[in-house]
Amino acid sequence: MNALLLSLLSGIALFFIIYTFSGQSENSLDSSTKERLKKIKNKAYNETRKNNAKQNVKIMIHNTEYKIKGIGKLLSKIKFTNKIKKMLKLADLDITVDVFFVSIAVFCLPFVLLGIIFYKKAVFFFIIAGLIITMPFFILNMIIKKKLETFTQQFPDALGMISSSLRAGHSLTSSFNIVVNEMPEPINKVFKVVMDDISLGRDTREALNGMTQMIPQSVDLRFFVTAVLIQREIGGNLTEILDKLSDTIRERFKLIGQLKAQTSQAKMSGFVLAIAPIAIGFIIWFLNPEYMEPLFSTSFGKMALGGAFLSAVTGFIVILKITDIRI
Repeated sequence: MNALLLSLLSGIALFFIIYTFSGQSENSLDSSTKERLKKIKNKAYNETRKNNAKQNVKIMIHNTEYKIKGIGKLLSKIKFTNKIKKMLKLADLDITVDVFFVSIAVFCLPFVLLGIIFYKKAVFFFIIAGLIITMPFFILNMIIKKKLETFTQQFPDALGMISSSLRAGHSLTSSFNIVVNEMPEPINKVFKVVMDDISLGRDTREALNGMTQMIPQSVDLRFFVTAVLIQREIGGNLTEILDKLSDTIRERFKLIGQLKAQTSQAKMSGFVLAIAPIAIGFIIWFLNPEYMEPLFSTSFGKMALGGAFLSAVTGFIVILKITDIRI
């Protein structure tokens, strides 16, 4: 009985010893590998987080640039899309590039279908469809050009304001802030972007260089940025430079005004020569459709109509190029 009890106690003691040592070895194993497992886990978590962040940025950029996923994905693969994005941004139009193309397609598609249905007058409807396709790009160029002209007209006043502020002892950023508060659009927006970038901690050189991207066609703005950057590096009288630049811009305005007065007659002649055949054709077609029927129903008429339209457009573009004198 005593031997049985002794063996039972020995077994229990042996079990506890084995359990204790096994627990200690397991704990020691955990302590030795715990740090490595933690590092691996943190590394995997950080990589996942970084990849998710990049993916989220791509999604956010895609969502802000495109509203229609399928069309946006297709347009993102076309290089021409980036040019239209820049044009929409320069024109300050709050519209995405996919909505822009879809709007053109929506207005153009009915005339294409009418041209297919009424095939005898297909050329007429296809010409209208072509005008609908090209007109938005023409309007975009006009808006951008008008914005550039307005900015160029406002720029001498802004330079005078900055120069006066610097003479009064204000800093350059304070002078920019005065332009933002006192000047109208679009010039106040350009300087406001610079002020926002500087206030957010961006380097002044980078902020000024980014300023030229908002109005890339403006040579005067590039001169201004170059003068400011040179003055910041090597010193100099910035107010005198700004005054001379302002006077140069004003003198160029006078010369541009004289050129516009001398070339306005040629531009109006080109416009009349381009519009007159189309207007006369519409009037005759409205008054006597049978007289205009051969232009739409015969092959020679279609060729003559297409050639006349092409000649009118070509002549108008040539006259515009001749009278577009840049200074």
